[in-house]
Amino acid sequence: MNNFNRCGNYRMLSDGMGPKEITILFKEVDAMKRFIAVLLTVSFLAVGAVVALAEGPAEVKFETKMGDVTFPHETHQGFVSDCTTCHHKGLEAGTCKDCHDGTKAPKAKDAFHDLCKGCHKEKNGPTGCKDCHKK
Repeated sequence: MNNFNRCGNYRMLSDGMGPKEITILFKEVDAMKRFIAVLLTVSFLAVGAVVALAEGPAEVKFETKMGDVTFPHETHQGFVSDCTTCHHKGLEAGTCKDCHDGTKAPKAKDAFHDLCKGCHKEKNGPTGCKDCHKK
């Protein structure tokens, strides 16, 4: 049964619709409301998942000759509001070592030491080798 007039609008109840047709019309409207509610819920959850993924891991481990460095990423996000402070090419550029390989950009070691130690000096964070490097 087609409940639409030529303009694509629902027929008015006064267009000769009987009780059965009105019941079907209301069921269709209820189904549409449920569909919109589900769609909004899924959208909300998808946005939440994207935001969670954008925050990155709670911590990142770097294996180095001086000892492993466990970087508390989540903690540092509380200190820095803009991701490009550390991820200067943006998150879509990939991992640090994609560029910081010593050919296209400074070695990762030099980049980390300059950025991390510089910030740690400003904010009174740890600056000694063994403060970060653990064997």
